[in-house]
Amino acid sequence: MLDSFQIFTKGGLILFQWSLMDVPKGSPVDELVKQCLLEERAGETEFTHVAGSSAYTLRWRTHNALGLVFVAVYQKILRLDYVDDLLDRCRDAFAEAYDPSSAKLAYPEFTETFTATLRAEEARANARRAPKERAPRAFDAAKRAAK
Repeated sequence: MLDSFQIFTKGGLILFQWSLMDVPKGSPVDELVKQCLLEERAGETEFTHVAGSSAYTLRWRTHNALGLVFVAVYQKILRLDYVDDLLDRCRDAFAEAYDPSSAKLAYPEFTETFTATLRAEEARANARRAPKERAPRAFDAAKRAAK
């Protein structure tokens, strides 16, 4: 389960923020900025942050043309297969709504788009993990298997 999601400019202006509950302990996004984004580590898209007894995994995507960073935060013990697809879909959807020339500093209307995308990706991941149901064997096949 995703704990937090943020969209911010490379200059540090937070445009959109969503949290399931409270903000994760230890400011993992701040640590991501300090340790990875400012150093411009090429090719990295995952960062682990440990704060006391809590450990978080952060995955991110950038939109270089618009200068945006999209970050998803979740507990390290979880394996969320849908996060990469969620980041890609949110990047594409937000890029359509974002206008860098406007004086708009926040995008609260993106909440509906984000939650719909999140639910769709969670449902898609659950469908991939669900066991495939097999039809029962025909009577003749079961009789042959018993011999």
